[in-house]
Amino acid sequence: MSDAGDAIGVAGATGEEERARAAEGSCAAEGACTTEGACASSADSEGAASLWRHPVRWLGGALACGAVGGAVAVMLSEVARLAEQAFRVDIRLGALLPLLVAASWLAYRVLGARFSTGTLDVVAAARLDRPVSPRVAPAIVAATALTLVGGGSVGKEGAALQAGGSLAAGLAARLRLGPGSYRVMVSAGMVGAFAALMGAPFAAIAFVVEVVRPSARELRDARIVCLPAAALAAWGVTLLAGGRGSWAHLVSVGSWTAAVPEVACIAVIGAAFGFGFTITARLVHGLSKELFGSQLTRLMAGAVLVVALLAFGGWVASGTGATQIEQAFSGLPVGFSDALWKVQLTAVCLGFGMKGGEIMPSLCVGALAGAAWAHMTGAPIDLACAVGMIASFSASTRCPVAAALLALEWFGPACALFALVAAGVGYLPARSLNLYDGLSWDIPLPAVGSSDPRRARAKGGASAPSGADRPAASRAEASGEVDSAQEEAPAFGRRR
Repeated sequence: MSDAGDAIGVAGATGEEERARAAEGSCAAEGACTTEGACASSADSEGAASLWRHPVRWLGGALACGAVGGAVAVMLSEVARLAEQAFRVDIRLGALLPLLVAASWLAYRVLGARFSTGTLDVVAAARLDRPVSPRVAPAIVAATALTLVGGGSVGKEGAALQAGGSLAAGLAARLRLGPGSYRVMVSAGMVGAFAALMGAPFAAIAFVVEVVRPSARELRDARIVCLPAAALAAWGVTLLAGGRGSWAHLVSVGSWTAAVPEVACIAVIGAAFGFGFTITARLVHGLSKELFGSQLTRLMAGAVLVVALLAFGGWVASGTGATQIEQAFSGLPVGFSDALWKVQLTAVCLGFGMKGGEIMPSLCVGALAGAAWAHMTGAPIDLACAVGMIASFSASTRCPVAAALLALEWFGPACALFALVAAGVGYLPARSLNLYDGLSWDIPLPAVGSSDPRRARAKGGASAPSGADRPAASRAEASGEVDSAQEEAPAFGRRR
């Protein structure tokens, strides 16, 4: 990428964007709006007006973001499959994991991307309407492959979200559509990546909306139509690449006639393992940061620990988790120890900063836990795996709507009732803590003398402003109360 192009890709708003922001803030500056509702209505009309003024640029950009995100996701899926297969052929490659993660760290340095950039940074770019460096895309693809070659346990969906979102941010910078362009286009890129990898376009839209958590005003914005457009483009890319069809054949129709209490019990097991995976990963992340100040030292220490786990039998849990899910559905003997191995190995890999995703491991943990319960109780194995997957996904991501839609798109409409039960049960623990809370995996602790964790989290400033807080933040920005250094903040993911 040229210097001029990079400047466009990582800089903040320029020219037209500044004028549009000034127009948006004129209500507060000139006293034209006397109520918050009037300002919100003005912002809604501004979004619709921008869409009507530049329909080709908005919808064309969304289609391009979805197609690019889908193409990168398909490529990443194939790269991850080959990397995982290489380790399965010769598990002695696990001994090289320290060298491989060091190579991934070096790849980020060479590409000029910040190694600490993760899925939460891309989500934050969409939440805060900020740019993220497109250099993250090639770096995360290469680093994820290196982790899998060495026997690490990481997914590919989170990596695809980073790649799709960062490339979409670069496209948004070139379109120069004004305020909201990064929020819309980064979200569109993530929708495309998720839709292509999971084969579930409707669940992709719901997932991004639930993770980004836009305000009510942003949901009313006419530019929200860009998300379905991106999902459509990604679905087309998936079909052209010989994409995944329905998974309804994995679960027999007779299995959906099981009693609801039995399904609820399986959902509780899956949710417990999914929530346990979240807590373990975030605790390992915080502990590793306390013990090791240097990112490279932390990586090497984590790699050595993973090598030790692989030597003691953890190699069965290596990879993205797709292989273990297929084995669980096929009826092969599975125990709770297999799910615990997956939790431990993935938590160490991600907690110590190795590159990869967290979504497929969470699905795998739920499938293994459900299969283990079925082998113990005699419940239908296919049903237990499916319900465990959905409950674990909902518990680790706090995305119950996306979880239910995943079940419907994967297993067919016959599972509707059980999908709602599993997603609802998983949502209950995720309300307190999940993989996408805040801007980092540091677990927020209550402040001394305060019994309200939300107040402590706000005091620490670790989390992004919620939908309810954004109007206040916007008013502060319009009145000049925001620190000027924040306005000049560099793009997420770009190494300083």
